[in-house]
Amino acid sequence: MTHTKAVTLTVMLFVVATLGGCAQAPDLPVDDAASYQQLTSENGQELLRRISFHDWNDEGRAAAEKFSWIARDAKSTDENVAKRAGEAAHAIASFIAANKDGLMRLSSGWFGLQHKSLGELNPDLVRGYATALTPFQGALVGDVKSVPGFAIIGDGVDVSSARNVFAVIDTDTQAGTEFRDAAYQRVKDYLHSYAEAASAGTRDGLVDLQHAAELAGVVDGGQRASGNEAIKSETAQHWINRAGFEIAAAQGARLGDPDIPSEFFKSDGQLKSPDDVTNNDLPRYATAMANFTARHGQPGLRGDFRHWYEDAAGK
Repeated sequence: MTHTKAVTLTVMLFVVATLGGCAQAPDLPVDDAASYQQLTSENGQELLRRISFHDWNDEGRAAAEKFSWIARDAKSTDENVAKRAGEAAHAIASFIAANKDGLMRLSSGWFGLQHKSLGELNPDLVRGYATALTPFQGALVGDVKSVPGFAIIGDGVDVSSARNVFAVIDTDTQAGTEFRDAAYQRVKDYLHSYAEAASAGTRDGLVDLQHAAELAGVVDGGQRASGNEAIKSETAQHWINRAGFEIAAAQGARLGDPDIPSEFFKSDGQLKSPDDVTNNDLPRYATAMANFTARHGQPGLRGDFRHWYEDAAGK
């Protein structure tokens, strides 16, 4: 072999090995303070790229541990501590949102000829990202009022960035399932707040209805974008039924209400939630909830919710 060919082959092998994830592992932050400083620096996105695109021998476990402080500090009553967590989480969310396509198709294996999603390549890293971002799921769809340091991602109207985040998290079934469950609990909380405000005769809770619809929508859209059929999402109608239930419960609906058949009340007289109703009875339940909400000042609930949900889901 000539010298020129040998040099060319060496260079090619180095480049391919690098693309295949065989390059030297990036240096990780030494502690929580260094993690914050590096994530929020001008080189923070490059650090996350190197961490995320590397094929870790431990599936990203050690790297994920470097972000474990974020979820903890997000709950701090010290606003400065919580703000640092919000800024660090924002850096992670921004990186994932901007690099969704690349993170869904990472080169791996010898010569980088294999392609895997981030969840397949480094599942523990994805779980670490999911844990860090869970306190900020509402902020992903614009609800930043209670999370200092986490600025709105995107233009504040288009929530495709949030959908990208869910799609990448969903590439690992464990992370995606837990992330979905946390988001759905938040959707329920939003709907409860909306219903309480509506019951008080104000429209102040309408933004909570929008946050609920958009968060539920990005869960669905993210799951579809990930292609991970092991993760199931709820339909817009499911959440419209839930919103109707919350409105009726807040208004004090009781057995004997003309809009709600008696079979949709429990033995103690409390209204059943959609989760308590069989699939065969759900259409009649949905009609009952729609009739009740229309008669109690919320005639546009179904249309508004479905519009926001479908936009957020990318439909």
